[in-house]
Amino acid sequence: MKTPEFLNSWKGVQLENRFHRLLLAGSIAANIVLALGVTSRDVRVELPPTPLPKEAAITADSASPEMLTAWGMYVATLLGNADPKSAKFLTETIASNLSPAIYNDVVAAIDKQAAFLREEQLAVAFTPTATEFDGKRGVVAITGEQVPTGPSRDSQRVLRTYELGFEVRNYKVLLNNLDVYDGRYQPRREVAAN
Repeated sequence: MKTPEFLNSWKGVQLENRFHRLLLAGSIAANIVLALGVTSRDVRVELPPTPLPKEAAITADSASPEMLTAWGMYVATLLGNADPKSAKFLTETIASNLSPAIYNDVVAAIDKQAAFLREEQLAVAFTPTATEFDGKRGVVAITGEQVPTGPSRDSQRVLRTYELGFEVRNYKVLLNNLDVYDGRYQPRREVAAN
């Protein structure tokens, strides 16, 4: 073997090794920067408008007004359409989306309302007619007609409003405020202390 050729090829291999080491270090640095960027980025989920009137979005700790309005419609429709047979289902469904701060109060109120419906043999039907999102108060107001029906009652329509406040925790929308009253939405209404 010729010594000069061996030394040239050896120097070439060493030079190529140094080049690959630098390239590898750069690649590792780029991967670290990419990993930090991905883990610190707030994910935003875009929902198609199929079940919603407009496109809605939710992040880990907030939701768009369209998303909150859709949740308001869902909760108001569940609470407004009840009969003695659906009370248990209603409690289980609503309870899974309640904030711990109001969980006991809302479950107790649903149980009380279910007992009243059983005693009176009533069913109530709620038809939403208007929605409003109050960004200043963080409230979704769903107004509609509620009709109680039963053997001892004539169907008398009542205009009812559900004021619902929501919070978002780890992409889950939770009900954290609920106020139900007769009449149209009243933005400046003061809630009476219990």
